[in-house]
Amino acid sequence: MLGGIVLVTLNMLNYYIGGHLNSAQPDHDTERLAGLQFGAKIHELLLLASIGTILWTYIRRSLLRHGSDSENGLPFGSMFAGLGIDSINFLWSLEFWSVVVNKQYKGLKKWRLVFAIFVCCIFGASIGPASAIVSIVHFKPEQRLIYIVDDTST
Repeated sequence: MLGGIVLVTLNMLNYYIGGHLNSAQPDHDTERLAGLQFGAKIHELLLLASIGTILWTYIRRSLLRHGSDSENGLPFGSMFAGLGIDSINFLWSLEFWSVVVNKQYKGLKKWRLVFAIFVCCIFGASIGPASAIVSIVHFKPEQRLIYIVDDTST
C-alpha cells in the first residue's frame, strides 16, 4: 500500500528524474528499467494478494454467519472466487454465474456477494496495467537538449 502511495504521489507531483535514470552512467538504463518492471510486478502481486485476502475474508465471514442456515448457505462456486480475481474472464466463468443464478441463495446477501466478487475482479484485472503504468519513467521532452544542424552552408 505504501509503495502505491509513493508512486502515485511522485506521478502527481510530476517528479522528473532526469534524462537518464542515472546521469553518471546512462548506458545502464536498460537494467534499471528492467528493475522498475520487476518492482512493478512485485507490487502487482502484493496488491492481488491483498484483494484476494479481502474477498476470502468476506466469503469466510458470510459462510460462518449464514452457513448453518440450510436454505441460505453459500453457493459452491463462491469458494473459488478468490482464485480468479486476477483475470476478467472470471466474470463469465461457471463459478461466478453459479453465485448469480443460484435460487437458494437469495436477497441482499446474494447481491452483496456478487458485487464484492465483481469489484474485486475488476480491481484485480486492472491492478497489473495500472501498476506498470505508474512505475514508467516519464521523460520531459522540454528538458532534453536539442541540437539543430544547419546544412545550408555548403
